[in-house]
Amino acid sequence: MSAVEIHPSLIRALQSRARRERISVDRLVKRLIADGLQEVDDFEAIQAYRRRRGRTVPLADVKTHLGLDRPARRRR
Repeated sequence: MSAVEIHPSLIRALQSRARRERISVDRLVKRLIADGLQEVDDFEAIQAYRRRRGRTVPLADVKTHLGLDRPARRRR
């Protein structure tokens, strides 16, 4: 277990958010930390990918190639 000093205004914001989501402040803080760490991992992976040399393809071209740029056909 760890202890962290949190500014009172941030504690109030966490309490308000936890009430809105109907969860405990403890659970909210744990989720926010996990989400933040995942974001950092994702950001670092994107940076590593961008540093690689090689050809990249725009998302619009990938969608066109896969046929995802057209609306889905309706079933009868």
